[in-house]
Amino acid sequence: MHRVLIVTTACALLGGCAQFLGATQVTTTGSFAYGSDEQPIDASMTQYMPWQLGPSSSKTKAAHEEPIVTVAAAGWGLVKGRADVLATFPTPLEARPGRNRTVEVCRQQAEEGARKYNPAVQVEAVSARPERRLPDGGYEGQMRIRIVYTRSDFHEVREAMMSCATTPEGRFAKAEVLWPT
Repeated sequence: MHRVLIVTTACALLGGCAQFLGATQVTTTGSFAYGSDEQPIDASMTQYMPWQLGPSSSKTKAAHEEPIVTVAAAGWGLVKGRADVLATFPTPLEARPGRNRTVEVCRQQAEEGARKYNPAVQVEAVSARPERRLPDGGYEGQMRIRIVYTRSDFHEVREAMMSCATTPEGRFAKAEVLWPT
């Protein structure tokens, strides 16, 4: 399994104009569901990065999340994130059994999106349950994704559970954040 720490764009992964739930915009051929608090990464982009996976800001902290904590992690130095996310970091995410063809496509999309914020990112994604076939011939699967943003004096860890769909050809179609909401 290809493992990369977290930060990716929704366009490549989701295909078309991807939009993540509560997200920032980026270009793809599919679409993400998004909320009313999306923030454009760049005016020329048409893809969104969900607030759950983008770097934290005073806006995301105030509107959506429990407090961000800072801990020292072996091999990482200072690491910031939600306490529930840091409780399992840096242990690799655990994949659930069963085939899930959506994971790598969505991981790539997320990584592309995350790099818009910070090129020094690591993205990790694993299957949360087996895929299911969609009526159009594509696939839908759930995955856990973790993105680590490298800052000058610390790392920021973001994590979410997502539903991701592909086209029958295996391209990104859409994604939606299931947790945290």
